[in-house]
Amino acid sequence: MTHKLNAVFWQDDSITSSPGANEVQRPLGHTRIFNLFMVCTADATFPPDIEHAVWVVRGNWRSTRGRFLRLAMLPMKLRRLGRLIRSEGIKIICAPISMPTLILAFMAQLLFGVKWIAHCWDHPYGIFAEANDPLGRLILWFRWSVDGWLLRRADLVVLNILEEVLAPMHLRRDRVHAEKNGVLTAHLSRISENVIPQPYLLGVVAYVAKTKRSDFALRALAELRKMLPEAKLRLIGEVDATYENEMLKMIRELDLDGAVEITGWHPYDTAMRLAAECSVLLYCYPDIPRLRWNYVLKIGEAYALGRPVVAVDLPGSRALVRNAETGFLCDINSPADMAEKAMLILKGKELWERMAANALETAEYLDWNAVCDRINVRIQNDLSTWARCGNGK
Repeated sequence: MTHKLNAVFWQDDSITSSPGANEVQRPLGHTRIFNLFMVCTADATFPPDIEHAVWVVRGNWRSTRGRFLRLAMLPMKLRRLGRLIRSEGIKIICAPISMPTLILAFMAQLLFGVKWIAHCWDHPYGIFAEANDPLGRLILWFRWSVDGWLLRRADLVVLNILEEVLAPMHLRRDRVHAEKNGVLTAHLSRISENVIPQPYLLGVVAYVAKTKRSDFALRALAELRKMLPEAKLRLIGEVDATYENEMLKMIRELDLDGAVEITGWHPYDTAMRLAAECSVLLYCYPDIPRLRWNYVLKIGEAYALGRPVVAVDLPGSRALVRNAETGFLCDINSPADMAEKAMLILKGKELWERMAANALETAEYLDWNAVCDRINVRIQNDLSTWARCGNGK
């Protein structure tokens, strides 16, 4: 049986309200089964189909960024909760992983029997602290303990990140559903349609900055050009002004003048078309906690464009790259290794074609609609179970 749900979705400062959020990402595919109220910031943007499917309640909290944002949204959340409780049928709260929201969801569950789904589709920032910061680690331990206690009481925890991140919370396995992050496969396939990739062009889609290891990509190109002098690199993204001079100096020192194209910022579709013109896309990000455990959206986008990937070996990229099938993993500390793997793809026509076909096939599985459908099936199955047990009211 398919249930149509009354639900309140509490949106905090996650992906759709992030300053550089790409307007075609759609983390809210549950709108197909939920009658959703969404509480969000005034500048949050959504794709048109989401905007029309959700009753969006916006608040102007521009002066309450950061730690005060969630507290400022609390009165609006309480009003939505009151409306939810008075509605008919099965009632659901969808809550992102943030302590104030989790507490509110738990209280609604405890007092009113409202079902509660915790959803984490991006890394819960702030769950790690530096070893030399005793106070930070103490605060972290407290937050981790409280969040874990609350999440163990959720009816379902949906993850679009690697499960290992939340493993120390000892969540019940039968209450956790993990899915890979999604991309708009059909949309990106249309962008790359009839685009012929340039034979020896590598691409990186990322903020051009030292923190994103743009220097690693430049060093990999320098190593590659020792074997393949025709190789070039396209950096697609806004350039960090504090890094620009250092980057230009490195390009000169590595004798890469004329071999590096820096496109600057472009709208999403244009950036993706520039990426589609590359034969191989690189992923070079550093090994830091908030990137280590995320499924890499850029790898999924490369697959949807039909392009092989060479990615540094991190858990998030390892979960998406099928070595020698959709691309290669390389040593995170070795630009030479990245260059050698890129060389294999660029010089092997049959290998490139096989990887491109496998990438497109993988992209179908990573499509947001497919991802959300799998999550929704799990939610519907759980709802049927709750209804049979008399807990669906």
